Amino acid sequence: MSHKIFSAAVILAVAATPSFSQSLNGATISGNVNVFDDDSYDATNSALKAGAELGLSRDFAISGNLAVYNSDEIDEAGTNVTLHGLYMISPTTALGVYVASDDDGGANYEHFGVEAGFGSPQGRFEFYYGAVDGLSDSSSIDTSIAGISFEFEVARNFALMLNSQAVTFSDDFNDSVTLGTTAIGGRYTFDNGPSIYAEIGQLGATASIDGDLFVSENDSNFFAIGAEMTFGRSSGTLMSNRSVFEAIGY
Repeated sequence: MSHKIFSAAVILAVAATPSFSQSLNGATISGNVNVFDDDSYDATNSALKAGAELGLSRDFAISGNLAVYNSDEIDEAGTNVTLHGLYMISPTTALGVYVASDDDGGANYEHFGVEAGFGSPQGRFEFYYGAVDGLSDSSSIDTSIAGISFEFEVARNFALMLNSQAVTFSDDFNDSVTLGTTAIGGRYTFDNGPSIYAEIGQLGATASIDGDLFVSENDSNFFAIGAEMTFGRSSGTLMSNRSVFEAIGY
């Protein structure tokens, strides 16, 4: 994963240099803490993230994201590097492709996919879908990852947040198991740029076996708080990290 870390670090470093200041579409620095506290799962997970987006021309841009994930249940820190190639429909809207790498301290999970993003003072939107390699040891198991998030302003400086992310394991017989999170929350943005937010959500699982759908009865509830600082456009980068860690509650 070192070459991906180096590539993303170069993007972030170049974005910060004065000579490229006119090409910086946006940048984001954020951190969050997710607290699970119930009988099925008791853990505190956290994440620190940074990203930058560089405009190559009016129509094309590249973006990079770095993240470090920690949990009081796991000794090793997890990391993610995501690189995006973007076609800019407008200054606030893009379609793209991405490549990403997760590292849990013992193994790497490489993934790639397609995505779309929008960001303005009135709201944000992201969608992505991709394939993951290395998460399952079996060659007969295909792994996919997907996520969608909405954020829209409901009052001055205050926005409602909705998001869902999931990882799905499927076999050659079209049986599948999906593990993911769904959350709702609110964000308050201060006039000088930084924002704080809070969410409540659930980590749960579903399974489709021989055409029958099974839903977990003991979903794990969590409460999350976070802070974010953006540069450039109001939403900072249009695209964020694509990570298995995000899908399971970090």
